Amino acid sequence: MQSTLFGQSRRVILFAVVVFLFAIGATAFAQEGGQTNKPQLSERLQERIINLASNVVNRTDAAIKRLDNIAGRIDSRMDKLEAEGVDTTLPLERFNQGMMSLQSAKDIQSTLISASSAISSDNPGQSFATLIETYRKIRQDLNVAHQAFTDTVQIMKDLSGSTN
Repeated sequence: MQSTLFGQSRRVILFAVVVFLFAIGATAFAQEGGQTNKPQLSERLQERIINLASNVVNRTDAAIKRLDNIAGRIDSRMDKLEAEGVDTTLPLERFNQGMMSLQSAKDIQSTLISASSAISSDNPGQSFATLIETYRKIRQDLNVAHQAFTDTVQIMKDLSGSTN
């Protein structure tokens, strides 16, 4: 069984947030009789949505920081292997793939709208659907980066073991 950056419990929480956000948009629309373009969400509901979205943002930030830290350590280890005369072409290639995925996740996250902006938009349900899809893309990029870094470490272990 392969480990992933986001464990099963985090997937369940993210799924619950997604379902909750879609339900909120549908409920608010139904309460208005389906006649309005801008469903109004209660203040308490808005606060709960913002808190849930903040949790997702905080977890994503933490994952990015952890992967940045790991990338720095891998880069340092690769420099040491190069100094020892080991050919690091293969691990460097895989490492660069991981770095591209990590950078993609950072770029996407920097352009996101906030949950409070989504709530106050003309169509909060659609705004949240876009926001959720964007976070799915970020999660996918982070998982790809994590796997690339794991592969890089394994390749480096294999290379350093063969030179001893």
